[in-house]
Amino acid sequence: MDSTTEIEHLLNDIPRNPAAAFQLATQLMKLGDIRGEILLLSYTLLGQDAVDPKRLENERRLQRLLASGITPLVPCFTNCLGITFNFIPLARALSGSQFDKPRGPLPTRAFYMSNTPITQAQWKRLMPVNPSYFENDDNPVEGVLWADCVEYCRRLSEITGQKVRLPTSTEWEYACRAGTSSEYYSGNGENALASVGWYEGNSGGEPHPVAQKLPNAWGLYDMHGNVFEWCDTACLSADEYAGRVICGGAWGSRASDCTALSYRCYPEDSSNFTIGFRVSFSFVNTES
Repeated sequence: MDSTTEIEHLLNDIPRNPAAAFQLATQLMKLGDIRGEILLLSYTLLGQDAVDPKRLENERRLQRLLASGITPLVPCFTNCLGITFNFIPLARALSGSQFDKPRGPLPTRAFYMSNTPITQAQWKRLMPVNPSYFENDDNPVEGVLWADCVEYCRRLSEITGQKVRLPTSTEWEYACRAGTSSEYYSGNGENALASVGWYEGNSGGEPHPVAQKLPNAWGLYDMHGNVFEWCDTACLSADEYAGRVICGGAWGSRASDCTALSYRCYPEDSSNFTIGFRVSFSFVNTES
């Protein structure tokens, strides 16, 4: 088996066999491929407790590598609508301590998540009307009702045979962090945000095409800023109206509203041109 074939085999094996991630990382590092170190660090962080003295060192090294513009190598696939789903591994020792304020049940299984918010082009493949104020096929769809996002998931499920859904808010935060514990997956402070997200400080007052900023260690783009993202999690606002959680901040948000922890409770029967969504589905190991 040549090195290219072995790399592809190990990459495809990761969802069923987490040990393959470390085998692949070793193989890439032997070849001088820096993506091996990114993979190694991201999976190492999943097994490190918040009090581990080496954790902060590993986080900072990972963030420096990603800041150099290297795209991580992750298990993924692209479906018939052009939506790319990236594999989100489950931490070996997941606990509430890895989240500042857990917003519901912690993830109990690995899952796949679309690597960008759903774009207007992807939305129009399944839905009759594009509600977006800022029309551009490569922009995130915005102005969508929560119920319409759920309907999009239902239609996509019918086509693909996968049980596509909105992520829970805790899944969203977990996927956004990708093993890190900082404000943004790129680090702390507004400078860290500027490299990975569109917000009031750099957006020019409008959303932007997806995947123009740097991804996290699991290859997800636009988790900070650009558009808020609907989640499946129900919530009760300070004014005691029932709604759904939206995460991530948007193109018009302050930096402090775009952190991995930031979220709002928004009425599910309302829409806004700062709100979009991305989709996910649970990983099922059919070979176990």
